[in-house]
Amino acid sequence: TTEIYTLSLHDALPIFQMRFHLMAGVVGLAGYILVASLANVSVAWATPWYYLLGWPLFCLGTAWLTQQCPERSWRWPLSMMLGQVFASILYGNTLFPVAMIFVTVLSIPQFVIASYLSRQENSSTKDV
Repeated sequence: TTEIYTLSLHDALPIFQMRFHLMAGVVGLAGYILVASLANVSVAWATPWYYLLGWPLFCLGTAWLTQQCPERSWRWPLSMMLGQVFASILYGNTLFPVAMIFVTVLSIPQFVIASYLSRQENSSTKDV
C-alpha cells in the first residue's frame, strides 16, 4: 500500500517560525551595529543613540513579530537580545557576562510589548 502524508500548517509551524527568529536576530544585530557605527564605539548601549534609535527599533520589531506570530511571544525579544549580544562580541566587547546582563535588562520593554500584544491577540481570538 502507498501511504500519503500531508504536511499540515501545524507540522510546518517550526519551519515557518524559524524565519521570525532569524528576523529578530537580524534586527538585534543590525540595530546594534547601526548604533555602534553611528557613535563610533564598540558598546552600543553606552551611547544615547541606543536609546534614541536602537530601543525604538527593537520595540517596533518586537511588536511586528508578535502581531505576526503571537504564540510564545517571549521568543522574539529573546532572539533580538541574542542578535545584540552576538554583534557586541563581533565589535570586540570582551565583557560577555556584562553584555548579557545589560541586554537582558534593556530588553524588558520588548518583553512587556510582546506579552501585552500577545494577550490582546489571544483575547480578540476568543471573542470571535
